[in-house]
Amino acid sequence: MKKSIYSITLLDDVVRAVDRAAFESGTTRSGLINKILAEHLGLPTPETRQRDIFTSLAHLISGDESFLINSDIGDSLFAVKSSLRFKYNPTIRYSVAIHPEGGDYFGEIRAQLRTQNAQLIAQLDVFFAMWQKLEDAYFGVRLSEFGNGRFVRQLRAASGTSADALGKSAARYIRHLNNGISAHFRLYPDIDASAAYVSKLYADYINMYRDIV
Repeated sequence: MKKSIYSITLLDDVVRAVDRAAFESGTTRSGLINKILAEHLGLPTPETRQRDIFTSLAHLISGDESFLINSDIGDSLFAVKSSLRFKYNPTIRYSVAIHPEGGDYFGEIRAQLRTQNAQLIAQLDVFFAMWQKLEDAYFGVRLSEFGNGRFVRQLRAASGTSADALGKSAARYIRHLNNGISAHFRLYPDIDASAAYVSKLYADYINMYRDIV
């Protein structure tokens, strides 16, 4: 969302009250004035947009027993975790960050394996390489990067897409990614079987949800 500099005239008492409220809420004078005016006029702000996306995401994820939400809607990141049914019971943490400036890429999803086991990390990177190749072929552009058991995927959507739709798309992608990871480790060490299964899983998902981000 584009910002510009404007000059306005305010009463000194109003400015002092705004500065006090801005300090108490941990924001700036301009930030608070922008928030107050946007709410009064019914316009979305980056903060309300992020909250609406996270609320929609949480609503869909909370109905899936595979995940445990471990963040509040007001946080700058929305985070959930899921346990793999594999030796040592490793946990994968998924988080969503929203870019306040908007644009074609509205945010990113991060997946991180919470373990120090080198074998598990290497196997997850095998899956991420497989996953990235599928997405490169489908989108025709690279949207992700990975390494050392960590995966970062940029999220993009058409201009004007609602916060509710963005949240639902992000939730579906997390569930989709988690299903792929779970299948990969379930079929381990048969990499060929994993590649075939994950490829079909991805194709089925695309056919089911055209709003994949």
